[in-house]
Amino acid sequence: FCKIVAGTWPAVKVWENDILLAFLDSRPVHPGHTLIIPKVHVDSVFKIKDPLYVDLFEAAKLLAEPVRKTGGTPRVGFAVEGFGVPHAHLHVVPLLHGAELVPNRSGMFDADQAELTRIAEKIKKEFIICPRTPRGLPRG
Repeated sequence: FCKIVAGTWPAVKVWENDILLAFLDSRPVHPGHTLIIPKVHVDSVFKIKDPLYVDLFEAAKLLAEPVRKTGGTPRVGFAVEGFGVPHAHLHVVPLLHGAELVPNRSGMFDADQAELTRIAEKIKKEFIICPRTPRGLPRG
């Protein structure tokens, strides 16, 4: 994820500020599956110091409704896995009724880049009109 922050690895961004970056997962559970990372490298969410820890979770709260609306689902799930990429990250996932947040990874799909871009634009549009802005998190 450090390469994404540096701009040397591709990612479809949906939001960022000086300390955090949100982008679409390239192997989503459901369209709109978004990852939020701190721009500084920390290998685990639980090693992040305050106030960055609070800002990370507030960003997830802020993105939840735009992600849900874009995914066209009744709920949004939120997860910290910690085993895939050694860089702290949160998953914000649109969920269908009865869906599991972290299904068998074999059920995930490789997303088409054009589709990711289309979804990102929808999330960005919803984010801009979102009335909530957490403390210290300027709109992206």
